[in-house]
Amino acid sequence: MSTLTIVFGAAKETGDKKSIHEVINEAEYQVYSHKILKSKSIQNSRIKSLIRAG
Repeated sequence: MSTLTIVFGAAKETGDKKSIHEVINEAEYQVYSHKILKSKSIQNSRIKSLIRAG
């Protein structure tokens, strides 16, 4: 069984004469950085809930 994941991100070329590949890489980096931070936040919330319940 295969899983398909679709992710949308945004970045813009700011006059630094970046190639389209650099802009795409920047957008991907921002999306995945946000995803990692969000998952860490969720994990911390779960741990805190378990500590409070214990």
